[in-house]
Amino acid sequence: MKPLKLEFSGLNSYRDRQIVDFEQLGKGGLFGIFGPTGSGKSSILDAVTLALYGRVDRADHNSRGIINMKEKSAEVTFSFELGGVRYLVQRRYDRVKGDPQGARAGSARLITMDGAVLADQPRTVNERLAQIVGLTYDEFSRAVVLPQGKFSEFLSLKGAERAEMLGHILRLDRFGEPLYAGAKARAGHWENEADRAVAGQRELGDCDEEAISKAEDEACAKKAALSAAEAAYAKTRLSYEEAAGVKKLDDQLRIARKPEDVPGSRQVEH
Repeated sequence: MKPLKLEFSGLNSYRDRQIVDFEQLGKGGLFGIFGPTGSGKSSILDAVTLALYGRVDRADHNSRGIINMKEKSAEVTFSFELGGVRYLVQRRYDRVKGDPQGARAGSARLITMDGAVLADQPRTVNERLAQIVGLTYDEFSRAVVLPQGKFSEFLSLKGAERAEMLGHILRLDRFGEPLYAGAKARAGHWENEADRAVAGQRELGDCDEEAISKAEDEACAKKAALSAAEAAYAKTRLSYEEAAGVKKLDDQLRIARKPEDVPGSRQVEH
């Protein structure tokens, strides 16, 4: 996420509208917010989390006491860029009648910079922003915006909790589950192939080196016998064709002879 501009008023110690131009501040690549204790540095972070998640970490029940005592409402507008899209979120909190510390969500709206309205109710704005940002409030406040006193909490997270949070922040789940599923599918495929190979080997029977050598010798012997048979067949075929030719000539000779020339023939007198 790249913050662009933050505007807020009536929040904590700030009555008048305040503007923080992150694009201008970030031109140098790095900037800091400095001031003595109680000067309102944390309120800037409160404004960011209020805009994105509708809550302030330091406030009871997420929003009690966030409205300046001399104002009736608090407003915050935050624009940011994420995934090549620029978004603008606006929220207003109104004081609860009869409860000086109470604050209720008066209005909320989430739009893109080109004017497309994505959500226009506090609940739907919260849901849509959670999808866009991809982090829960706890993850955001522990890793992106660390409120005062929260850094030690991040460091004190147990290994599994920290790994889960960082995995979600870095979106490692897109690698973990798909890779595991892919590896499992490939393992299953090759296990099936191995089973087929074993079954085929069993159908072939004895296939050790000695059996293969013996089969090769038998194949060579049968090949030699086949060659000899083919040679004998060719010789017999040639003799047959020669005999057939002689017989054909003999038949032609018999037909060509005159009857009187045929031994044993006699003329019949009329």
